[in-house]
Amino acid sequence: MRTGENYISQEFFGDPLVASDVSHLVPENWGGICLPIRAGHTIIGLLNVAVELPRQILEDEIDLLVTLTEMVGSAIHRARLHENTQRQLQQLAALRTIDTAISSSMGMSLSLSVLLEQVIGQLSVDAADVLVLDTNDYVLNYTAGRGFHSDRFKGLRLRLGESLAGRAALERRMIAIPNLLDSNDDSTEKTTVQVFPPEYMG
Repeated sequence: MRTGENYISQEFFGDPLVASDVSHLVPENWGGICLPIRAGHTIIGLLNVAVELPRQILEDEIDLLVTLTEMVGSAIHRARLHENTQRQLQQLAALRTIDTAISSSMGMSLSLSVLLEQVIGQLSVDAADVLVLDTNDYVLNYTAGRGFHSDRFKGLRLRLGESLAGRAALERRMIAIPNLLDSNDDSTEKTTVQVFPPEYMG
C-alpha cells in the first residue's frame, strides 16, 4: 500500500515487514506475493497470495495476478460508482419527499416527522430530534424526535449557548462529537452526535 509495488516474500514467517502483533499467527514454510489493487491511479486494496514452500510464484503467474488485480480494481470502481449514483438518487428522493411535506401545508408536526424519518433512513443513524428556537425568550424547545428509547428529551428547553445544541445555534456552526463519553454535555445520550445550526436546515 505504501510503495504501490508488488512485494514478494520468500517466507512470511520471519519476514521483517510482518507486524510483530500478528507474527505469531503466521505459519512457517509459507511464502507468496502481495499486489496492490488500483482504481485508476488510486490504490484501493491488496491481493495477497500464499503458497507452501518449496513452491514459488513464477513470473508468468505474477503477470496473471497483475491482470487480475486490474480487473478487480476496475470492477470495484464501477461498483462504487453505481453505489454512489444510487445513494445520490435516494438522497434526491428524500429531499423531494421533505419538500413535498413542507410545501403541502401539512403542519409543522407532520413536516418534522417526515424530515426525521428521512434523516434517520438516509444517514442510517439511531436517533434524531429537532429543537425550535422561541424568539420571545431565545430558548430552544424540543419539538420532535425519533429513535430515542425514553421520553427524557420531551419538554427539553435549552438557552442559547447551553449544551451542544445551544452552542450550535449560538455559534451558527455544526458541532460533531465522535464520542459523547468524552463530552461534558449531560443533555444528550452517550452516543455519536452531530448538531446543526438553523441555516443547515434550509
